[in-house]
Amino acid sequence: DQLLERTAALLRTLDTDEAGLAEDEEEQRLRIEAEKKEYRAAAERALDELGQFGAEAEKIATKKGKLDVLQQSMARARPPKGKLDYAQIRTELLDELRTARGITGAIRLPRIGELLVTIGAAVEQMVDEAEHYTERRLREAAQETQTETKEARASFDIGLMVLNRDLVTLDEALPTAARPWGSPAWHGWHPPADDTTQTVVRLGGLADPRLPAELPMLWAFPPEEGLFLDPGAQHRDAAIAAVQSLTLRVLCAMPPGSVRVSVIDPKGLGDAAAPLMGFAEHGDVVLGESVATTGPDIDQVLGETSRHIERVVQHYLRGRFATLAEANAAAGEIVEPYRLLLVLYHPAGLSEASTAMLAAIAANGPRCGVFPIITKQAQVGQAFATAWNAPKLDGLTMHKADKHGFAVTFRKAGTWQVRFDEPPAAGHVDALDLTGGPVTDDVDTGIDIGPTVEIGPVDPMLLDRLVATIGGGATARRERSVAIDRLFAVFGRGGGIGGATLDRPVDPEQSSTWWQASSAHGLLVPIGRTGADATAVRLDASRSGLLVIGRPGSGIGNALTALVLGLGLIYGPDELELRLLGMGTTPELGRFAEHALPHASIVADEADPALVVSVLADLVDELERRYELLRSTVGERAGLGAYRDETGERLPRIVCLIDQFGALARRRPGTADPTPLLDRLARLGGPVGIQLVLATSTADADAKDLGVVDLLGPRLLLRMDDDDARRFAGEELADEVRAAALPGDASLLAAPGDVASHRSLRTVLVEPLDLELCLREVRRLADERGTGRRPRVVSGRKPARFEQADLATFVRRAATDVRTTSLLLGDPIQLGPPVELDLRRRDGENVLALTPDAAQGQGLLLAAVTSAVFAQGGHLATMALDFMPMEDGFTESMHVLGAGPWTIQPARRRSMAQVLDVIARIVRDRTDADDARAKTVLLVLNGLGRARELTLDAGGAPEAEAAHLYEQLEVIVRHGPEVGVHTLAWCDSLERLERRLPPRLLDGFARRIAGPASAEDGVVFADTETTATLSANQAVLVDVDQGRLETFAPYAAPPRDWLLRAVQAASGHTDD
Repeated sequence: DQLLERTAALLRTLDTDEAGLAEDEEEQRLRIEAEKKEYRAAAERALDELGQFGAEAEKIATKKGKLDVLQQSMARARPPKGKLDYAQIRTELLDELRTARGITGAIRLPRIGELLVTIGAAVEQMVDEAEHYTERRLREAAQETQTETKEARASFDIGLMVLNRDLVTLDEALPTAARPWGSPAWHGWHPPADDTTQTVVRLGGLADPRLPAELPMLWAFPPEEGLFLDPGAQHRDAAIAAVQSLTLRVLCAMPPGSVRVSVIDPKGLGDAAAPLMGFAEHGDVVLGESVATTGPDIDQVLGETSRHIERVVQHYLRGRFATLAEANAAAGEIVEPYRLLLVLYHPAGLSEASTAMLAAIAANGPRCGVFPIITKQAQVGQAFATAWNAPKLDGLTMHKADKHGFAVTFRKAGTWQVRFDEPPAAGHVDALDLTGGPVTDDVDTGIDIGPTVEIGPVDPMLLDRLVATIGGGATARRERSVAIDRLFAVFGRGGGIGGATLDRPVDPEQSSTWWQASSAHGLLVPIGRTGADATAVRLDASRSGLLVIGRPGSGIGNALTALVLGLGLIYGPDELELRLLGMGTTPELGRFAEHALPHASIVADEADPALVVSVLADLVDELERRYELLRSTVGERAGLGAYRDETGERLPRIVCLIDQFGALARRRPGTADPTPLLDRLARLGGPVGIQLVLATSTADADAKDLGVVDLLGPRLLLRMDDDDARRFAGEELADEVRAAALPGDASLLAAPGDVASHRSLRTVLVEPLDLELCLREVRRLADERGTGRRPRVVSGRKPARFEQADLATFVRRAATDVRTTSLLLGDPIQLGPPVELDLRRRDGENVLALTPDAAQGQGLLLAAVTSAVFAQGGHLATMALDFMPMEDGFTESMHVLGAGPWTIQPARRRSMAQVLDVIARIVRDRTDADDARAKTVLLVLNGLGRARELTLDAGGAPEAEAAHLYEQLEVIVRHGPEVGVHTLAWCDSLERLERRLPPRLLDGFARRIAGPASAEDGVVFADTETTATLSANQAVLVDVDQGRLETFAPYAAPPRDWLLRAVQAASGHTDD
């Protein structure tokens, strides 16, 4: 403004000087003309007198008879040279004529003749001087004016030199978006930082032909008002181009994704938005889904904009901020994107209702971050203004064009011609005169005004580059949420959590600020931002749980990660227990398992419904226990806080998170119904500190049909369609929920239809690196303080891990009876200890596994042998026949295991006959001696289906060359268990198994383990159809004699490096 005012003052001074010089020049011209008239009049009088003087002299000479004397004197006379004084000559001539009238006057006639000639020459000089006076005097005046003009222009050029310097300085200081499209600054343009909340952009140039270049016309963003351009009939294209250019500049000036554009173009049918259409390739993150060209589309755009303004008032301003710009500035980031509403050819295409909506948007939009930019349709008649008593468009800065174009008037700087910018196009130049000096005239003052702002042709690829960069950045931003450190900083402004005063606000980067809060009165954890404020989820006695739901890709996984991590940072393991159950692919939960989150007692991914039901049943048992504790101390309605105050005992709150809980409705037959368990926990869990967090996608119809959905009032609702929004938010809030535009946009409410509790928010983003660092530090802190636990980890996508089993407890229990061989097989699919199998010395105590997965089958055998040798040590001997390829590593693992203080002898198929002979002889010797107390022997057959040496003919009888092998194997299988010799075998298919073992041998395996298979194969092999419902990493243990049927997750083969360390440790502490 100061530069513009100084420039206007400089031009006014020049105008004043030029006007003064012109006035002086005119005064001189008039004066010279007057003097010329006086000279001509004097010359004419002199001519008249000359005639009179000549006649008088002739009369006197005639009277005296001396006319010839007079004439001869005049003929001989010569006028003197130089300037003649007419008055002096006239006076002398009059004296001579007066004397000549006397008696002796004849003698004066010669002199009179000379004077007549002289005065005639004087008259000629007067006439000649009268003719040339004007030209001479005008020339002198022009020289004087030119000198004065040069002095004035020198002063002006000095002002221009200062102006040029200031313009260059201003241009260098301005953001790129406020500089001409041809500025070299655009070559290095990059989007502004995310904390940019306000800026200025270039609207056009202020032109004056006396200036070397235009002055920038800038538009502060966010502005206080929208714009209205009335181009008249002649400047429509300039107005449309101005809107296009301004829109691009705003998008360039603000962080990508912080400005969104909606376009109404009923006359151009979208053509006016052509430079912006490249943004459509990036979805709706910059440009609305489509340009509104018809009445229904226009009504929809204006309706959505009106609802957005209402949301901003309710959720971001809330009486604390006057404008959205203030809220963004307070937050230090764009918490809610600004909106540009481009309305072209107003009022074309507008109905009475849409006209009223637009008027309201123009009046109320700017404070809510919505800025209408409107161009008027040319030649709109008065009929429109009165047809519906159309409201006036207030809240807009108006620019109207006349026949010369647009002009703008400033209070202190006067009126300037405006040249609005056009959008970037190849070869376009943004100035009227880029290189020359002032174009006032050719006066050379000798003063160099200096270089002007550098402007060149626009890069023809600039528009494409801007669209790609802004669109790509906006797309990335839509997947980005509030940073966790920023959220906790805002959350900590109150200095307390849930009524508890904290020594310091929780800082995710400072572990010394963690675990300060008490859970006695509830849990409070920030989940996202609403404007400048943190929005938190509360779980307490009155809020037993939380429902998290949205369509796929809406950000459910991120919201759950933020919730769990936030709880883990605010509350210590002695205040909070977490049970994290993912019933689908939930990679987010895997990170908590990987770092052994000390708050978690179990972390499951792709959990079997049976596991989840068992967790729910255990929680119901805990619920009953806690109610009994309260009843016996402070009363069951008193709550955990009163119980802690009375007894000093901390009862940690338990949060059970179940992601994709709709899988509970798809449980296998025989699994308990979870509905009554969920119902009881949802109704009664809160008062005793048991809270449910249930998450699902709206695509899971089974989840939406579970009754617990309606029992959980508090809910975090992410993006979803209309029907789901009505179902989960209620009719009153359906539009609010449906307005969530980006992943991570959400609504938090206490119950469906509860308008008062509703908050729109942007969920916090937990970057993978931040999560990794926080979880590492949480684990370190727990180990350092000796608090917390290590969770049981279950993954339906991966086999159970033997190395994570509690082997020490198993060994202590199993080693009490050496005549019973205990085997660890895997983890249960529900809560409980690892699945074990005890082999006693009785008929049929052999194990036969049938699984199509070789890794699963071999892992079963290796885990069983490993657990057995660790439990019985030197009281156990193992002979292992490996029929699988060497690269499978089973033999190698047996060699590693065989280095321990026990007997293990691995063998390949070539030693099959020898091994069977040895084992059969042991069985016979023990049977003959009736020795039931000798050490246990395990015969391991790995890959029985590949034992080609065992072959049955078409009738099911052993082939001749295999008869001896079958004879020995029958002794071992049928008689071995009673004398402590047990066979563990695995085969990969029922077809191969039936080709290898005849029915009488199969009958010797009373313990069967079956992996995934058809129901028919399951019935044939193990008399169960459960095999048809097993997942890839599950198996079922069947003991027909004991009536046992148990589904479990078999252990994978222990890693060889773990085996090596375990064997080395056992060798140092175990005796034979």
